Amino acid sequence: MKSLSAILILLFFVSCGSEKSDDASKKDKESKENHEDHDHGSSDESLHLNDGKRWKVNPETTEGVEKMTTRIGSFDLNAPTEEYQILFDSLDSDFRYIFKMCSAEGEAHDQLHVLLFPLRGMFNKLKSPEEDVRKKAFENIKNQLVKYPDYFESN
Repeated sequence: MKSLSAILILLFFVSCGSEKSDDASKKDKESKENHEDHDHGSSDESLHLNDGKRWKVNPETTEGVEKMTTRIGSFDLNAPTEEYQILFDSLDSDFRYIFKMCSAEGEAHDQLHVLLFPLRGMFNKLKSPEEDVRKKAFENIKNQLVKYPDYFESN
């Protein structure tokens, strides 16, 4: 699982920074490699507005988050284990879509990362054989996604 997370992290940074110069790309690559060891807890202490306004992101980012929110909203919390695997697969696909289409830069990009990156660990817990772990992960995902419209809007 760590290698999947590492790959997704690299894809995230590569897709969001693909227009940078070669020197900047080399520095970013080194930073990305070091970034894997960075603590990505679910705390939103550093999540903040842009001088009281929501951060501007591309419409595809909002579309991806809305898909995840819809999936969570229509999911039966008492579904069998197999349904949680399907939910994981769908959310993971939406997550990859967001970062594939990402065009955010600077602080908006950083804030998007603060909000969305903790979801990866939450998604993985949906595959737990323990029902209480799956349900807790579900609630955590729901609570994380509900923050999105408070901090971001499509440009």
